[in-house]
Amino acid sequence: MVVARGIILLGGNSPQRRRYHGVFAFMRRKRNIKTGRYIQDRGFVKVWLVLLGIGLAIGPSFVGVNNIYNWLRSFETVFVVESVLAKEPVDMKEARIAYLINKIYARAKFYGVSGYQMERTIECESRFNNIQSTAKDKTGPNGYEDSWGISQIHLPSHPEVSRAEAMTEEFAIEWMAKNFNNRYVVWYGYSRKYDRCN
Repeated sequence: MVVARGIILLGGNSPQRRRYHGVFAFMRRKRNIKTGRYIQDRGFVKVWLVLLGIGLAIGPSFVGVNNIYNWLRSFETVFVVESVLAKEPVDMKEARIAYLINKIYARAKFYGVSGYQMERTIECESRFNNIQSTAKDKTGPNGYEDSWGISQIHLPSHPEVSRAEAMTEEFAIEWMAKNFNNRYVVWYGYSRKYDRCN
C-alpha cells in the first residue's frame, strides 16, 4: 500500500484498488454490497445541482425583482367571475383624451404645424378639460380670464369666435391648428422653447 497526497493506492485486483479522498472525492466509485456492481457517485450531477442553487439564489437580482413582480401582476387583468370573463372597465376619460390627441395630430398634419407642440399646449392650457380658464382676472366672467375650451381661446382678443364654438372640441382643435404659427395668437401656458408648462 502506497500513500501519496491523500491518495491510497492498493495493489492487486482489489475492488477498492483506488480510493480518492479530499479534492477528488467526487470521482469516487462505490460497490453495492448486495449486488456487487459498481455505483458511480455522479459528481457532475452534484456540481450542476450546486450551480443551479447558486443561479436560483443570484438570478433574480440580475433579472430584477420588480420585473418578476410586474410579470406576476400582469396575470391580474382578467378575472373569472361565475364562469364569465370580466375585464377591467375602460376609463372613458383616457379614451376621450386619446381621441382628441388623434384629432390634434390629424389637423396639425393638415395645416403643417407640430402636432406634438399642439398636444403639449392643450395639455398645459386646459389638461384636455373643456372649461373656462382658471387664471384669475377680476374683469373676466366669474372672476376668471375670458378664455374657453380645451384650446383656451381668449374671446376678447378673437371676437369672431363665440363661446359655444370655443367650447366645441373639434372647432377648438381646428382653430388652434389654423392659428398655431400665427404670431398674433399666443398661448402662455406652454413654452415651445423649453418644452414645458409655464
